[in-house]
Amino acid sequence: MLVKEEVPVSERGWVRSGGVVGIISMATLLAGVVSGPNKLISTDSSVAKIVSDVGSDTAREAVSGGLAIVGAALFVWFAATLASRLSVANDTGPLGSTVLAASIIVFVFGSLDNIVLNVLGFLSRQGSLTSEPELTRLLYHFYNGLFMPGLAAFGFSLYFVAVGLGALMGRIRPRWLTWPSLLLAPLALVNGFVGITMTNGGANPVAPIAILGFVVVTMSISIVMLRDKPRSAE
Repeated sequence: MLVKEEVPVSERGWVRSGGVVGIISMATLLAGVVSGPNKLISTDSSVAKIVSDVGSDTAREAVSGGLAIVGAALFVWFAATLASRLSVANDTGPLGSTVLAASIIVFVFGSLDNIVLNVLGFLSRQGSLTSEPELTRLLYHFYNGLFMPGLAAFGFSLYFVAVGLGALMGRIRPRWLTWPSLLLAPLALVNGFVGITMTNGGANPVAPIAILGFVVVTMSISIVMLRDKPRSAE
């Protein structure tokens, strides 16, 4: 027989705060994307063009990078709350730890991506990039492809898989997220592969779909967390 336990008021508050943080994190990340560079260029471009691109508006890059890093950090908080919810159930296996690990991967490589961009902007102001063309192209590839969407895509894919399976089991709601999340998981991997292997991987056409899917999935879960009290242990 299933035994329902009353969920403590403190835990309900924690879950709702996680929902609020999830919404804020997505809004902050979107603000970072919108305020960032309008376009990306290929790493095969001339060093002069790369230097001109990263040094054209360093203040804007700093603001965009700061917003993205804060948004990614808040996403880890949201993911930790979701992971704690999943740990209440005894039939979810490693889904909770997978969600948390995925968020950390996204945070680490998303932060590195924006740090590299700001380092490039700083070096361009110092005039240090033109004398090291290969290093300049390497750093720009780290920013435009390797870190984001490249290596971060593994975190996004893990997140989509965990959310899809959790929704399929009824442990994450809304349950309609099941198939969209499971379909977004391989799409995120394709996005990452393109980011790592192509010279302009950050501007590939798959990236906006993966980012939009990430925002929709996270916002949907966050809204439910705001309205629902967490499932009790069974």
